Order: sequence, then structure tokens, then C-alpha cells
Amino acid sequence: MVNREQVFLASYGELGEADRCAEVCHDLYEVLAASEADSSLYSLVAVFPAQANHTEKAFERALWDQLKGMHEVDRNLFSWDSCVSEEPTDPEFSFSVGGAAWYVVGLHPASSRMSRQFAVPTLIFNRHAQFVALRDQGRYNQMRDRIRERDVQLQGSVNPMLKDHGDVSEAIQYSGRAADTEWSCPFVQRQLS
Repeated sequence: MVNREQVFLASYGELGEADRCAEVCHDLYEVLAASEADSSLYSLVAVFPAQANHTEKAFERALWDQLKGMHEVDRNLFSWDSCVSEEPTDPEFSFSVGGAAWYVVGLHPASSRMSRQFAVPTLIFNRHAQFVALRDQGRYNQMRDRIRERDVQLQGSVNPMLKDHGDVSEAIQYSGRAADTEWSCPFVQRQLS
């Protein structure tokens, strides 16, 4: 894992592979420890170069396989972040690892959204706390609006899947794929047995 200021970059094998789930969790624990040590907010860019080309739906399945596997690793060690919901249909949902909420951004070569295209499948984990901090500082709306303006400049429209936290569940946004009203999240948070 490489640390470049507040962005950690790590390369893993194949998206959704069981061994990779534990590795990503381990690295997120390190990112979390670093952010707590100096009160900064960090992100992890997890690159999966061994993955074959995906369609948008196949990438979304692999993304959720990855998150489900990470939850299996994490659930015996940490509780879900109490600041967010663990229910993927809840507008207050965020994925949780290490007891901290993370907003996940999926990137891959076949994304229909140019802003979500990347040479290899990649997941970016951003601390939910950073968005809360930006709101508290009055900077969130400006940043959000700038991102949406750039999306319009790049592709002619704002990604229809992007919504503000609390309006709809962010789970539908993770893959970047335009999903219909019938979409349901394949993730179910499992209780300790």
C-alpha cells in the first residue's frame, strides 16, 4: 500500500476474490488508524488489475461480492458504524468497515458514465465522516455542485444515480450504473451468530 498524503493506493488481484476481501479490510483498518492518529480524513483507492473486462452489471455484481466478503471478514471484529444505517434500503445507509462508515465509488472501463471510467476495476473508499465535516464547514454543497457541473461538461448531464445522503440509499450509487426502480441491493448485513 502506498500513502500519498491523504490518499492510500493499493493493488489487489481480482475484485470479489475472498483473499482480496481480507486484504482490503486490513488496508482500510490502516487508513482508519492513520486518520484517527492525526484527525485527517483519508481515502483508499483499491485497484483490481487482474479482473477481466466487465459489463456494467457484471462489475456491479463483483463490487457487491467484494463488499459482502469484506463484511464477512469485518463483522466478527467490529460493529457497524452507529452514525449510519446498516440496512441498504435506508436513506441513511453507508457501508461500514472497522466500525467506520465509507462511501464507495466504483470505477471500471465499461462504465456508461465517463466520470466513472478507469483502466481497471477500482473501488474508492471515502470516509463518511469527511462528508459530514464538509457539511459542518458549509463546503459540501459547493463541492457537490462543482462535481455535478463537471459531469455536465463531460457528458452533457448529471449522473441520474447521484443523490444527496439521506435522500435515497447510497447503495444504488456505488457501481455508477443507471439502475431502474426495480433494483434491489444484493447486500444483507449479517448479525453475529
